[in-house]
Amino acid sequence: MNAVRQWETALVGVSAHHVKRYMFAANRVDQNMRVLDAACGCGYGAWLMFCVGGYVDGIDISGETITFAKMHYPGPRYVCADLAKLPERSIDHDLVVAFEILEHLADPKVFLRLVQCKTMIASVPNEELYPFNAEAFKEDEYPHQRHYTPEQFEALLLEAGFETTYRYCQRSKEDCAVRPGTDGKFLIYVAEPK
Repeated sequence: MNAVRQWETALVGVSAHHVKRYMFAANRVDQNMRVLDAACGCGYGAWLMFCVGGYVDGIDISGETITFAKMHYPGPRYVCADLAKLPERSIDHDLVVAFEILEHLADPKVFLRLVQCKTMIASVPNEELYPFNAEAFKEDEYPHQRHYTPEQFEALLLEAGFETTYRYCQRSKEDCAVRPGTDGKFLIYVAEPK
């Protein structure tokens, strides 16, 4: 079975806008690159980056989710841990992918300051087009704490020691192609240590 067909089969039922983000990241993974998928969830994103040749670590706070990832998306090394409580300098990879995590953390700088990498790709909801409403997330196990304007997201990364090199977005969950710019509900920034 060719790789594209294998991916399509393995990703049935996964939200298209999430898959598009991980495909965007996977296109930046070189053979033998050390990759961290921070808050990897059920593991499909870590698995996609593993399939293109990366040595991938997936970390998530949920032990149940990590068990699911190991069973359904084998290959990456999965670890159950709280990203904000890892030892200093324990995140040392070529590429760190942080999708759908920063808006859930009370203080995302705690996590970001642990990150040692050549490149980070991170996403957050865009406050300008997807305004934060605490009520909408109050029933979530790990609710959103806030959303970010493009300027706030860039400032957060800068304060944590990263310089944004490229700005991308997804216009919505339905119109989910990753495109240059910041005019979408979801911001995706590529950043490097300054």
